[in-house]
Amino acid sequence: MRPSRILVRALLTILKIKSILTLSIAALLLFGCEDIPLKPNVEFDEPIKGRTVNLSNTFGNVFQIRRGNDTINYSIIFDKTNDFNYLIKSDTDTVFAGTVTKRNELYLLNRSLENGKFAIHALKITDSTSIGLETECLQSTIINNS
Repeated sequence: MRPSRILVRALLTILKIKSILTLSIAALLLFGCEDIPLKPNVEFDEPIKGRTVNLSNTFGNVFQIRRGNDTINYSIIFDKTNDFNYLIKSDTDTVFAGTVTKRNELYLLNRSLENGKFAIHALKITDSTSIGLETECLQSTIINNS
């Protein structure tokens, strides 16, 4: 084999490794907070004011989200006594419990923290897409670094 071919192969291998590492780091950033109950980087003194929204009126009581080849089942329970939405993933994991308000096309999810402050993140819903579901930690990190 000629040295130029060896060099080209080595460069292609390095580029593949670099791409895999970049994608791995991006995946860790995007999904690193999903199963770990971390304290958000940004806390608010009060929830977003406005009329509370029952998410089950938008999503229905049960809905599915596709992530890659996986289909994830969610259910929503709305408690009228405190206007709380409980978003439950796969019937076992409560991923959100709190109030929801709507501003323009964004749903703002307000979750109370143990210290009396609030974690707030945004959710945008279109006919076929949900943006921001289970990304409280990521959104908090982006706000903190802005």
